[in-house]
Amino acid sequence: MSATLGFKEYRAKSLTYNAASDVTLQDELGILRMEIDPTLGLYVYRQVKLHASSAAGANGTPVGFSDVYHTTVTTDFQAGISNRNLPAGVCVGTLTAGNIGYVQCGGYHAAVISNGDNDVARGDNVILAGVDGQVDSVAAGTASTYKVLGICVTDDAASAVPTQLCCSWLA
Repeated sequence: MSATLGFKEYRAKSLTYNAASDVTLQDELGILRMEIDPTLGLYVYRQVKLHASSAAGANGTPVGFSDVYHTTVTTDFQAGISNRNLPAGVCVGTLTAGNIGYVQCGGYHAAVISNGDNDVARGDNVILAGVDGQVDSVAAGTASTYKVLGICVTDDAASAVPTQLCCSWLA
């Protein structure tokens, strides 16, 4: 572990997490964990706490940071602060309010929850939507007014967007 950079690298060891929310820390809150998949590449995870007033997040639910320390997240993008510009990643497993779990902030995720308007195309920037717990897109070649959560890798299907996550996991 590097205390200066605040991340751990794991080689040939799968990330193990309790699919249900937990109230115990597996790592230090906010710490990054990395995993390399030989087919899909690098995955980056952050252990976080879901804000006590946030709606629960299922696997693939996008979340934004709700604190300056990057340890607490929320599915509510309009709560008090404009955290649509603070993408943290997507929930891994189910995360309930006030509990601790992991969000994926880097690498491929097959089913990021979208707003369901089927307008996300391959190569589009994926951003936090104006609707809580969902993503929307900005067409490729168009400047976004929000920070990017990831890049869509295929056209979206109904309510799920296959995304290469690249939110600011080193921020």
